[in-house]
Amino acid sequence: GMGELHLEVMVERLRSEWNVPVKVGAPRVAYQETPARAVQGVEGKVAKQTGGQGQFARVLIEVAPTGDGAVRFIDRTVGGVIPKSFVAAVEKGVRAALEEGPRGHPVVGIEITLTDGQTHAKDSSDMAFHRAGSEAVKAALATTGTRLLEPVMEVAIHAPSGNVGDVVGDLNRRQGRVASIEDHGAQVEVLGYAPLARLAGYTTALRSLTQGRASSDMRFNGYEEVQAA
Repeated sequence: GMGELHLEVMVERLRSEWNVPVKVGAPRVAYQETPARAVQGVEGKVAKQTGGQGQFARVLIEVAPTGDGAVRFIDRTVGGVIPKSFVAAVEKGVRAALEEGPRGHPVVGIEITLTDGQTHAKDSSDMAFHRAGSEAVKAALATTGTRLLEPVMEVAIHAPSGNVGDVVGDLNRRQGRVASIEDHGAQVEVLGYAPLARLAGYTTALRSLTQGRASSDMRFNGYEEVQAA
């Protein structure tokens, strides 16, 4: 994607050349969540009687972190205890619940296993099993808790050798870590990693730190657990 400088230029062009009243807000970081531990035997149940046809569904699930960012749903029910059409509804409810975890962010790196359940001859429906699956996941995540994940960027900085200390110090203050420093005589290349949330305004800050003599390139490197400041 575009860097901050490119975006600033594009916004200014929209305003000056096209008279578009663009409003620019602060960048938002796309956090994610993942379960902190495994849990078994979590129930999701819908049982409602309203005078007419009721709603009934009961499911049991297991939840485990995967560590790979994937979301997997596994049906391990046996003997047709839950009809396949209702299993599909459970999965849809599960995935809907994962769109927003306890902290308000998408949940990833999770495996949900459907182990058992119960139906009612008249009152069970796709809607009921959708709700039961969703409620089971919410209950499971309330039990396990979640770890907050944030996007981490790879940062390549080209700077005069006399500024390497300032560049490294600034990266460390941004909760970054230096992977390598390559000496090219009058210039150095610093390769490091830092949370995206701490890199707002970095291009401008780097220019100020080095009197405009340094440049940087960034690219997404992956998600890592948020570290305490």
